[in-house]
Amino acid sequence: MTVERIAGIAAFAVVVLGVAIGFAAIGPPQHVRLVELDRRRVSDLQSIENTLRFDPAEHVTGFQPKLPSQRGNDWPRDPLTSEPYGYQRENATRYRLCAMFALPSDADENPLRWRHGAGRTCYRLDISAARREQVFSPIRL
Repeated sequence: MTVERIAGIAAFAVVVLGVAIGFAAIGPPQHVRLVELDRRRVSDLQSIENTLRFDPAEHVTGFQPKLPSQRGNDWPRDPLTSEPYGYQRENATRYRLCAMFALPSDADENPLRWRHGAGRTCYRLDISAARREQVFSPIRL
């Protein structure tokens, strides 16, 4: 065997080992895709919460958000199924947002209030509490 051939085999082995270590560290491509879909779902739910909290119509009519079917294209949809996220009004200020997650959330990644298991997860939110948090939250310098 020549030196070039041995070096080529060694380089190939290093590349294969690097790919194997990469898959072990981040998971196979399908797993990474599911993680990204779940991140998008959390981001969409946060966007819906902000829309409901800061909708200018609320200041005139009280808490009367439009249902997903009334909002048309501005209501985010699940990135995999294209179905609208679940919304259920409980009373004048409380509502639930729901999504179907592929995997449990990583405790280090998601804020505590947006953690979820695999499967359907609903979050109970209160529009009046959210407004109070905005008005009375301390300023950090």
